[in-house]
Amino acid sequence: MSSPTNSALYYPQIEFSDYRWLWSAALVWDKIYRIEPDNFTPEHPDNIKALCDGGDIGIPIRPKEYAKTVAEEFKTHITTGKWQAAALEKNQVKEYARIHQDKIDVQIRQMLISSGRAAAHEEWLYVPADFEKLYMTYLATKIAAQNNLQSVSDTSGAWAGMTFFSNGRIETEFDDHNLPFTLAAFTIANYVPTNITDITPKALLEFRVKYADERRNFVSAMKCAASQLANCHDTTVAKDVLNSIQEEVGKAAADYKKSMGILNAKAFVGCATITLPMTTPILGKLLAVDPLVAGILGTTVLAIRAVAGVASLKQQGKRLTHESEYSYLVHAERAFPKTTDHADLPWRLRYDLNEFIND
Repeated sequence: MSSPTNSALYYPQIEFSDYRWLWSAALVWDKIYRIEPDNFTPEHPDNIKALCDGGDIGIPIRPKEYAKTVAEEFKTHITTGKWQAAALEKNQVKEYARIHQDKIDVQIRQMLISSGRAAAHEEWLYVPADFEKLYMTYLATKIAAQNNLQSVSDTSGAWAGMTFFSNGRIETEFDDHNLPFTLAAFTIANYVPTNITDITPKALLEFRVKYADERRNFVSAMKCAASQLANCHDTTVAKDVLNSIQEEVGKAAADYKKSMGILNAKAFVGCATITLPMTTPILGKLLAVDPLVAGILGTTVLAIRAVAGVASLKQQGKRLTHESEYSYLVHAERAFPKTTDHADLPWRLRYDLNEFIND
């Protein structure tokens, strides 16, 4: 029996700007949606267009039906000060970006235009670039939740926004014990072939069909591992949970990478990070074993790192029970750094989240 389909929503942009990243994401998800207005045709080079023509990558979700509700929430949270984050404050505008009118309700359009922070031209609204990314990220958060889609981005700045919008009160300046929950970055590395840019759209599409079960087993192992960590409540079993995860993810990753032999894959880079809430004592137990909690699974690396403290969760009790609660950040090029390197990805994510909230 085949594993269930894994579907993701790409954000914050419409167009895929990096085909290396898109090829890497296509190795993970069966279907990749994006927020695309009516009567809009993305401008893509021929290779991306050929991959999207397969029908499962770049599937459009029309934003118009979500715009009014999302705009009301966004405006309320901004004006009432419910959201406390430096990135949401009105700073000096240095760069503008365009956002389609279907994606943003008339309330916010009028608010921005009347304040002098935006200008309208035809079907586009020109807004501060930072605002555009934040609004698109919040829109993606709501669309993913309503359609039970996993969310995936290619920029850590957008990931920071999604993490902020999706969780309860986050504090990046915390010690290891003063908050009941910890937001952790669970990273799975070295599953993207180094020759990813040499793979043709036709070969990638054929591989996705032939080895769909191996791909789904790999993703299922990642999600199962994250869920086990998020829902572990007893420090005495935490280490056993980690050992089980290493074995299960290691086998799924090995099987999947073996199937990539048909793509002439011989070495692997790249990493996918899942953000998840953990009970603080559980993560503390694991970090006591290894400051990074990195396990070598053949040529695959697992790592867990605290990125923020969480005072309270929006969802009480069992965590990571819906697809929309899985938020991914995918790096296509990066080989996983040595555990002694403090510039490693989990540290970078903590820095970006801190900058979003405090700087």
